[in-house]
Amino acid sequence: MSKILSKFATAAVLIMACAAPANAGVIGYSWSPFDAAIAPGEIMVQTFDAPIAAGYTMSWSNAGIYQGPLVSGIAAPPQNDTTKYLSVLTGGLATLTAPGTINTLSFYWGSMDEYNKITFKGANGFSQSFDGDDLNSPANGNQQAASTNRRYYFTFDPNDKVNQVLFSSSGNSFEFDNIAINDPVGVPEPLTLSLFATGLAGATLLRRRRLQPAKA
Repeated sequence: MSKILSKFATAAVLIMACAAPANAGVIGYSWSPFDAAIAPGEIMVQTFDAPIAAGYTMSWSNAGIYQGPLVSGIAAPPQNDTTKYLSVLTGGLATLTAPGTINTLSFYWGSMDEYNKITFKGANGFSQSFDGDDLNSPANGNQQAASTNRRYYFTFDPNDKVNQVLFSSSGNSFEFDNIAINDPVGVPEPLTLSLFATGLAGATLLRRRRLQPAKA
């Protein structure tokens, strides 16, 4: 190959590289045994014991909410979880949609199986999935072990605009609970709400004073 052609080939490679999407589709994750504390900045949005957080929606098919003892072959509560949780059965799907871009997400995943899958989707077409074995091998469905009952923490590239999470399973079952999210657009921090309420009250008081007639 001539030097001129070689330069053109190199330039073509560089152009193709620059044309590739800015994000590499890599989501960071970590975990803690059992239902550990949520990550700093996160707010609990779905516990299945109370209404979902304002602005969020969650729908599911071939799945159901359970609580209490093991339902053999159908639903096993995540270890030490005495509250309600969701169990996604074979071919089932649960979809959580956020009102804004998600910065981080964590949830308690019980008795992880290799056929459980979580998929993150972005408003710009981004998509990345993990099955049980991707995150913990072997994901053998043990109902007591710390290795298969974990709170998983995921972090996202803002460029991916992640706003939807899909929980699916090709076998019985995918059990999980207590989804927490850092989404500053969707759910204001309690301190933010407090400051907003204080500012609103102050503005109302000032307006009332201005509207009062002057004393003679």
